[in-house]
Amino acid sequence: MVELTSGKLFEMIGRALCPSNNWQSDLARLMNVRRDTIRNWRTGRRQLRDEHLNELQKLITSEKNKVIKARKELSDWMERNI
Repeated sequence: MVELTSGKLFEMIGRALCPSNNWQSDLARLMNVRRDTIRNWRTGRRQLRDEHLNELQKLITSEKNKVIKARKELSDWMERNI
């Protein structure tokens, strides 16, 4: 398997968390950093610090929990209505 660079991994996570054409701006708002910081992390000009990696993990977990809740709500609705 080909190893992802940190920049490619960061971009993949950013696009998953903020699936729009403005994912870098959206992610910057979520992480409370400047957009150019996001760009520098993506290109590898700057390395993410542990605090930023931990913030990404929290954001991923939060989104995962939202999807799990939505899936349960959909299943419950389908049981009642179909």
